[in-house]
Amino acid sequence: MRAAVKAADSAPGYNNRQKTGAVIVRKNRIISVGFNSTKSHPLAKLYSKHPNAIYLHAEIHTIIKALRVDSSISGSSIFIARRTYDSRKKPVGYGLAKPCEGCAAAIAHFNFGLVAYSVDSSPNLSYITVDIRRNRVEKHEEI
Repeated sequence: MRAAVKAADSAPGYNNRQKTGAVIVRKNRIISVGFNSTKSHPLAKLYSKHPNAIYLHAEIHTIIKALRVDSSISGSSIFIARRTYDSRKKPVGYGLAKPCEGCAAAIAHFNFGLVAYSVDSSPNLSYITVDIRRNRVEKHEEI
């Protein structure tokens, strides 16, 4: 999760909104890092709920980059984190980074084994892991 937070912190952001980052891990190695972007891509359009909302979400961005490294990302893990900022653009906490409907469809299509995403708007990092292989959902909190 810390790598996803780092990706969110490095994201350019959009209109000073919250920043979201994602990483894909395969065989205990980070193979891809992505973040929200105002760029578009055919894969974003494929999974987008609205035809005009085709900007890259962190999940899709990191999937695109992972497929360049390894054509089979099935069974990999994806970690997604959202950072919240104050009016001076200083990080103050974490926000809900649950994948949207389109990103969830992409995650299902590429058969990820584990999905983790940040929750809450607090100074401490809390996150949910959804272990698809074991059909288990757990909440974690780092202090």
